[in-house]
Amino acid sequence: MLHHFTPVPLPYLTALYKAYARDHTALKWYILPPITRFVSRAVECAQRNVGPEVQAADRASARQEFVEEVYFSAASTQLKKDLFELPLNDLFDICVVQFRGTVIFCEGDDEEMEEACMKGIGTYINRCVLHVDCDTDGSLQQLLRQHKAVHSELNTDNQLLSNFDEQMSIIPTRTAGPWPGMTQLLREVMFKYVPNKVDQNAYDSADIVSTLRQLIQLAMNAVDVRLLHINTDEGNAMATEGCSTIIWAWNNMLLDPFSDVPLHVKKILAGLNVIGSIELLLNYIIGRALGTGVKPEHLHFAVYTIVVAGALDENVWNIVDRNILVSAIEPNFNFPPYVQGCLIPEYFRPEGTWDQVTDELTARLRQNGEFDDLSDVPVEPIGPPIDPRSLGQTATDALAGETCTVCLENFADSDEEVVKLNACQHFIHLECLDVLANQAYPGHTAIRCPYCRAELCASRDYQAVLEK
Repeated sequence: MLHHFTPVPLPYLTALYKAYARDHTALKWYILPPITRFVSRAVECAQRNVGPEVQAADRASARQEFVEEVYFSAASTQLKKDLFELPLNDLFDICVVQFRGTVIFCEGDDEEMEEACMKGIGTYINRCVLHVDCDTDGSLQQLLRQHKAVHSELNTDNQLLSNFDEQMSIIPTRTAGPWPGMTQLLREVMFKYVPNKVDQNAYDSADIVSTLRQLIQLAMNAVDVRLLHINTDEGNAMATEGCSTIIWAWNNMLLDPFSDVPLHVKKILAGLNVIGSIELLLNYIIGRALGTGVKPEHLHFAVYTIVVAGALDENVWNIVDRNILVSAIEPNFNFPPYVQGCLIPEYFRPEGTWDQVTDELTARLRQNGEFDDLSDVPVEPIGPPIDPRSLGQTATDALAGETCTVCLENFADSDEEVVKLNACQHFIHLECLDVLANQAYPGHTAIRCPYCRAELCASRDYQAVLEK
């Protein structure tokens, strides 16, 4: 849709993309979406062909939404700082010039059309960051190609399980164990399915370990969501967003071109019924563990033992196949030695796994709640301060009986210097004017007289405060 627009060099975006190009989650979820939405606001402004004042107001509003979205996201503190340092005002104005008078978003567009427009804007941004004047050595283009290649491989190889039923008939029929999806994937890894043939000697221990580790990570993500549910008052929102966040983490693993999971293993993992597995983990495995008296602080370890034991279930495998699994799994999935002394570790985390969902789920729940614009986001002004003396002249008129509208003190009752404003001739203490002019005002482009709202000067730029 936007392929005919000429990309412009945006070196600051190129630098940001290069810094996070190997972090799939950061690039896909915490960088591109807020930037795309910010640019879409510029595109909407451009196609209305508004004047400078309305454009300034649109820019301030778009920036306010950008800061709020980034601040409340689960992005790292460093990434948030990097995003807040982008010259958003310049980016907005450049995009307005590029798209002025165009018709991209139409009133009444349905969700499908809007999604296509947003995708087109994202593609256009990528073309800008890959501009030859910015990505001079082509290094970013090469990295982004790796992202695209993984997407392409996983999207076009969904025929992987097309002969699954036929191939399963070759394998000794057994019960599926506590987690059928896990058993299915381990069978695929061990027997390396190829069309109309099963190679009984093709298994690779490293592939078995990699597959089981990702399934354990999925189970730990389910535990983290369940624990967060236990510790909050959230109801349906937690259930819905919790499952969605687990799926989000799983897909990030599959699509990350720089993860340590081999692509051929990802192709097998992509065949997992993720939704069904999550429901089984939450409602059956985790639910039963809690129902038998497992304490929340012991839940990670309990579920870990269930999953590993399930992978080696004697009722699922014949002796030869189980021996293969044991030789691959036991050296890589040991339990802490002190468990043998009956001390169950609290909040145990299996080696090679980490909490992938708590921060993201917490951010989603907060974003779906209600907070008033940027009232919850601390901001501070940046750039050179405004000299209050440039906004007026020292007052020489008699001020008996008049009060400063900022501090509400009578001018005659103090020795503080008073200024007569150039814009409207109202009076204000110099120190009060200094405070008024140099605060941060998200979403506002001008400092105005507190008496009559006359514009005194442009407001200062600002940034969100992440650490105090």
